Amino acid sequence: MNKIGVMAHQYFGGFSSEGPCDHVAKTLDYILYASAYPKWVGQAHPLMDDIVPLWQIAYHGIILSNPFYSTIDYNYPRGKAPAKGNEPYHSLDNPETRRLKLVEFGGRPTFYFTNYKDLKPIQQAYDEYQPLKYLQYEFMESHAEISPKVFVTHYADGSETAVNYSAAPFPYKGRNVKPMSYELYKPAF
Repeated sequence: MNKIGVMAHQYFGGFSSEGPCDHVAKTLDYILYASAYPKWVGQAHPLMDDIVPLWQIAYHGIILSNPFYSTIDYNYPRGKAPAKGNEPYHSLDNPETRRLKLVEFGGRPTFYFTNYKDLKPIQQAYDEYQPLKYLQYEFMESHAEISPKVFVTHYADGSETAVNYSAAPFPYKGRNVKPMSYELYKPAF
């Protein structure tokens, strides 16, 4: 598969994978999703307490990624989940939660499944991503829940994202992170 990755670089300029295939990390440029959380991989299991960005801590800054199957097309309406098949895509039914998961896990917006007749959501995602895009080149150093439903992700350049899933504002570093929102903290240098 790495030989295919090398050839893909030669002929097309890059190589991507549907999932986080460690055995091709040396030739991989982008993954469609790192996990199928919260369905398939990532659903409740007695050996698992919580989902953490382990893959991202290892590879963020090296391989571009979208964190979850459910964060693909994050701001498009989903409709009802099918009875069987594609459940992970429908598992996070709130577009705001999908948006915040994308930021919390340092992901790049990805669009793949819808018919895209209305391109406004893609433009909206592009515009919102502009202040965050530089983080794709930074190593993710840590991720922690600092308060119930509030997560901070630290990057090697000193940047941080604070994501608030709670119903109340959360004070962090002199700013209030609004409910169901996030703040980007850039280093002062």
